[in-house]
Amino acid sequence: MDELDLRILGELERDSSRPLRAIAKELGIPTSTLHSRIKKLRSAGILKGFRAVLEPSTLGLGTLAIILVSVGKGDQRAIARRIASLKGVQEVHIVTGEYDIIVKARTRNMSHLSNLVLDKIRNIPGVEKTLTSVAFETIKEDPSIVVHLNE
Repeated sequence: MDELDLRILGELERDSSRPLRAIAKELGIPTSTLHSRIKKLRSAGILKGFRAVLEPSTLGLGTLAIILVSVGKGDQRAIARRIASLKGVQEVHIVTGEYDIIVKARTRNMSHLSNLVLDKIRNIPGVEKTLTSVAFETIKEDPSIVVHLNE
């Protein structure tokens, strides 16, 4: 991966809905070169796909929570996969520290969050305890990666 690949990835992260012709023009390269580079980045597994970035609150998902999960006995990865399959769960990370799994979830309201934590996550065999924090507001939420590669 070279500097041009990083610039291409940066442009795609910024707004992948733009026509390739416009992105190529901005980068000062032929459209065919851009298309070829994107194909290679996909084949290498660097570029996984293109997605729309949605605003959760406008879709009725105004409650954001971070849920810490402590696992007692059981397969930590299996428990994490089961949590990941639950509606409203956006991210699941196996971590070090006092808790074993961190979950990022978005729900319609506190009632739905309560259902997710109390009725679903806590009822998974092997889940010992949870600690839930609800976000009052989000200051920064940025899935971009290329920006951080240049630091």
